Amino acid sequence: MNRAGAAIGVWLLTACSLLGADWRDHLPADWLLVAEAPSLAALDELAPQLFEPWGRPAPPLRATLATLAPRGAFAERSWAIVVASGEAGEPTVAAFAPTDDFDALCTALDADRADDLAIASLFGFDLAIEPLNGWARFSLLDSPPEYGPAETPSPRAGEATDTLRVTLSADGCLRFAAYLEELRRGQVTDRRRRHGPLRWPSDFKAAVDRLAPYAPVASAVAGWGEPIMLVASHRDDAVEIELTTPLATEIQRPPAPSRALDPTDAILTLNAPGALPAPLIDLVLALMQSRPGQIEAPEHPQPQWDDFADACRELLSGCQSSQAVLHLPAAGEPAAANETAAFTWDDSAGPLGDRLRLGVDRWNTMIDAAQARTPLKIELTPVESTGGYRLRSDLIESTGLEASPEIEAIFNRYYGDGRWATAELTPLGQNGWIAAMRPNGAARLASSPNASTADETLLHGELWLDRLITWRQQLDSLLNTGSANHRVRPPMHQTPPIGFSLLGGERLRLKVVAQLATYETLIEHYRTEPRRRVSE
Repeated sequence: MNRAGAAIGVWLLTACSLLGADWRDHLPADWLLVAEAPSLAALDELAPQLFEPWGRPAPPLRATLATLAPRGAFAERSWAIVVASGEAGEPTVAAFAPTDDFDALCTALDADRADDLAIASLFGFDLAIEPLNGWARFSLLDSPPEYGPAETPSPRAGEATDTLRVTLSADGCLRFAAYLEELRRGQVTDRRRRHGPLRWPSDFKAAVDRLAPYAPVASAVAGWGEPIMLVASHRDDAVEIELTTPLATEIQRPPAPSRALDPTDAILTLNAPGALPAPLIDLVLALMQSRPGQIEAPEHPQPQWDDFADACRELLSGCQSSQAVLHLPAAGEPAAANETAAFTWDDSAGPLGDRLRLGVDRWNTMIDAAQARTPLKIELTPVESTGGYRLRSDLIESTGLEASPEIEAIFNRYYGDGRWATAELTPLGQNGWIAAMRPNGAARLASSPNASTADETLLHGELWLDRLITWRQQLDSLLNTGSANHRVRPPMHQTPPIGFSLLGGERLRLKVVAQLATYETLIEHYRTEPRRRVSE
């Protein structure tokens, strides 16, 4: 019997048992990813608002379906696409389409019938179609998934108002992380450019290539051994995105919160009302590992990176609460000395100075081993007048440039301290500290303490994209000082901030809310041709 004939035999043996109240009862045993659209009408409504700012037509979902089957063949219920392991572990795809008239659907698709199994050719693929009490299940005829009792719990149902739900199983997380790591290794080996301007990806691979540098983040998430569910909702001209995983995290609150920082002209605010749980600290370190470009290295060397990460875990674990602000520099202020943080330190974690010394020593050891074009070493010294600490890097030595008043003047415009990039940590009362890229970081303090919270919030904040773009243009103009050919885009129009919060407890949940107007304004800005010359 040929391969297709064997597949048909399998379908005939299993099709008659496909009864159930929901398509989730009939997922492949080893599903990796499930994408569900509870309502194509809601997806059709949102799609133009996502595609049109790029100058691209939205996919005509419902119009395409209307050409495949007459009105009434498909019902107004949820649709789903599933990726599962097929033969030899290679991914294969299945789909679930809502229908109340399986016969009419088969007739419309010109399918061949064999009892409760239909076979049709669609978009160049031979498909097996089966009825499931209100849904039709489509599978590739020559590479079907293995159906049966699912090894992975089915994704939970969401709200009727959800626009899109995507669930990645624990095994799916592992396989996706491994795939990104393979891509990242290729990028490191080939020294390919990994970060580029915001533009529509040329294809799916180009889109995934942009994610490859963040393979350490994917690996950290996969290490939790839990599924990840993404829910996107479209409400009141805003898109809400929620990422959820059933990972339990402890909520800790300090005896007293850290000092509050002034959010005036903030680009980004971060507020952790309590200690960060270990999984979140690992995620922060994975994000750091994803950015070796900060020292112009292809990657962070091992085992030195792991040693440095261990020191960072000890340091971050000692912070009982914290707040950070990245602000837009005012005229005359250094362009890159705009970070300020306030935190409370847990004395039971040991002296802060010891934790800083360990982290700095291991950072410098890693820099010695890295293939870095900018080997940015750090000096740590106590500040006797305040009881704090000073960290600084020699920018001229790190960049290999020849020292001159002109070079120091350029660095001074970035960091405000001549040839040095300097940060100071200054104590604030009992267990309180402020860290800033400039000695006058206390100017960013608010008059009141940071507001405490009794809910499950681990982290919350806001991001102002218009200010971020303005700041990036400031840095770009500094980099191109004196260039007659430097052109910039007009300033981005003011937009509402993007809000986000991370909640702990029995589940870990990341919620992000962005106005569609912010998205449209951002794309419009990047599609505007640079036209203003800068001459200095």
